[in-house]
Amino acid sequence: MNRSSKFTLVLASLFLVPATGCIIIADFDPWDSCGTCVWVEGPGQRVVLDAAGLEGVEVRTHNGGVTFTGSTGEAYVIYRAKAGACSIDEAHEALDALDVFVNRSGDGVEHMGWRWRERKHRSWSASVSFEIHAPESCNVDVQTHNGGVTVNAASGDVDVETHNGGITVQSSGDQLTARTHNGPIKTDFGGRDVNIETHNGGIVADLSKCGAIDGRIVTHNGGVRVTVGTDASTTVQASTNNGGITCRVPLAESEIKRRSLRGRIGAGSGSLTIDTHNGSVRIDGVEG
Repeated sequence: MNRSSKFTLVLASLFLVPATGCIIIADFDPWDSCGTCVWVEGPGQRVVLDAAGLEGVEVRTHNGGVTFTGSTGEAYVIYRAKAGACSIDEAHEALDALDVFVNRSGDGVEHMGWRWRERKHRSWSASVSFEIHAPESCNVDVQTHNGGVTVNAASGDVDVETHNGGITVQSSGDQLTARTHNGPIKTDFGGRDVNIETHNGGIVADLSKCGAIDGRIVTHNGGVRVTVGTDASTTVQASTNNGGITCRVPLAESEIKRRSLRGRIGAGSGSLTIDTHNGSVRIDGVEG
């Protein structure tokens, strides 16, 4: 077969006729055992949740994004699953073998995730995303390997982690933990305990609604911008290996060097560490 014929076959593989109720996508996956992976996506499924006594949501998905939105209306989750394999038929088999679950435990936590109903074929892959609408007071606990995480209008504790993907959180709860290996993090937080870390990506943390602030804000490669309000109370310690530090809020008992800064903001009743290896640090006050 000449190069022109091979190119024609590749183009043809990108335009597969959709099966009823599914979207079929052909894509190259260098880690797949068969070289070419065909993905089949099923229709979204909506599951109504019982808001009464719902204390939290816990999501575990290997691949797929997660969105949580605090709501005073109906509680529900929409999940979307897709599966991949070496052929269309095998991809459909993989999709049929997916078991997506939404189960309430005795402690009032709704557990969401997926597993294989049968022994996994070596060529199968899967991705399941979750869109959750639940009372804003719910604690949110999310782990995904590949996919972004977004949390909106939460007033419970938030603990979210992804290996590859960005994180966005808006929360007024007491505690916030957000971790990603590769991706930026943006937060709007009004509680006390904050722990934010990314290996590769910038961090923007709006802490202007906080009083006392405890925790860590760390990135290995990226800049950090933190905004504090007039009621902020913490002792801040910031450092960078490669980059500058800018502080535009009043500091008491300060010690400022080229690559580091230490000082008290307000009463200094908390302790906040800000660190980046490669990037700049900027601490701003609320613009008045």
